[in-house]
Amino acid sequence: MKVGCSDKDQVLTDIVHFGMAYKNFTTTGFNGNVTVRTIDKCSYGLMKYESADWNLEKAFEEDCLGKRECLLFLNLEKVMDKDCQYEMRRRINGFQYYGPPKLFFLSKCSQQTIKVGDFWEIGWERASKVVVWIDILTVFVFVLASFRLKYYQDLVTRDFKDDKFTIDDFSILIKSIPVSPEEYDNCPELLTAMMATHLEDILRNEMQSILQMQDMQ
Repeated sequence: MKVGCSDKDQVLTDIVHFGMAYKNFTTTGFNGNVTVRTIDKCSYGLMKYESADWNLEKAFEEDCLGKRECLLFLNLEKVMDKDCQYEMRRRINGFQYYGPPKLFFLSKCSQQTIKVGDFWEIGWERASKVVVWIDILTVFVFVLASFRLKYYQDLVTRDFKDDKFTIDDFSILIKSIPVSPEEYDNCPELLTAMMATHLEDILRNEMQSILQMQDMQ
């Protein structure tokens, strides 16, 4: 029995269904949604003896597992119980009321690697480890950022108490600039330096006034 995957990047990984045909039912659906109606008592997982399922799985592992295409060699005396073997012989001899002498086999195809670009492939197991390490690194960076934020918060509090402020500690929106272009020669860098110095002086004076009022209280 020839078994294969339609996608060249996928390989056979598992058994989905195996069984004896039921009347004129055939496979329906496409890609990973294919189904088929078979006789229950002669289907994978529903046969009388578990040894039949075990022999089918063993044959699949030996001939097909991990391959894109394969020839699955099945010994019907091992993969089907005696009742199903008897039913198959009846069909071969012309008694086809319950269906033709046909077996259906459906397998699962999966992609075992992940393509990163055109030249690099990584296995699922290795990719999962990479994701775990990325998660660990993310948590570490988050914890480090939390400690760093706590440290800078203490520094800001200390600067506030020591009356140390810079213009970088604030966001300020100025609708109009009370400085003529001639004074800074139309140079944005010079204007920025002039405004930063001016605003720092204002902040320093305001903070001194606040501290003086607090001392008076």
